[in-house]
Amino acid sequence: MDATALLLRQGWRGTGHSLDTTNRGIKKPLLISHKRDTLGLGKKKAAHNVDDQWWMRAFDESLRSIGSGAESTLAQVRKQGINRGGLYGFFVRGEGLRGTIGVSESTAAADRSGSGKENERESTATSTSDTSSESTSKTEKRKEKKKKKEKQKSPETADRNLDLSPEAYQAITAKLSKLTSEEKAQYEERARAKKQTLEQYVLRRIQKKDEKKRESSAEVKIQKRKKGRELLVESKRVSVVEVTA
Repeated sequence: MDATALLLRQGWRGTGHSLDTTNRGIKKPLLISHKRDTLGLGKKKAAHNVDDQWWMRAFDESLRSIGSGAESTLAQVRKQGINRGGLYGFFVRGEGLRGTIGVSESTAAADRSGSGKENERESTATSTSDTSSESTSKTEKRKEKKKKKEKQKSPETADRNLDLSPEAYQAITAKLSKLTSEEKAQYEERARAKKQTLEQYVLRRIQKKDEKKRESSAEVKIQKRKKGRELLVESKRVSVVEVTA
């Protein structure tokens, strides 16, 4: 397909002119790069070749520069590449084998600087651990204070949380006023064992007593009905016997 012929048919004036008749459009075409290789995104074209990997070249150059005193590419990566982050920061100098001739001044200075940095790291680590332990102890103290405040709530606040009706509140106060000090202590212990307040425990006891009274009254009514039915049956039998006689 000839693109230029098609555009000329539609009114294009040729190269150097835009597609718009008033020359308001773009005169040059947009450059687009077509991906024709089979590599994935984020990979360079020569990265799949082992010979062209930069860390392999860096190790080879560092092996060549041993004993010459020149700064290798690995040292440059260790100094400048840490700021870049990523893979550059993982290249750390390892332990070297010391020779039998003697330690040079440069290696001794490097060892001193390395030991100083290690001491600084240890001191910072200890300081961070101390601060973290202090923060954890403070949080634990705050939690304990909150628990104590919750335990030391007044009965008024407990009653508000219960949302009691005036009748239930009067029944609880009447029951507590009748209790002796020993009975009150027993009630408090039982309420703690059940993880309830004293008012909740007393209210539950009152409710249970009311339920028992209702059940007993219902049973009495049932028994009375049964007795009434039995009396009716007996009276009918007596009347039948008299009629037959």
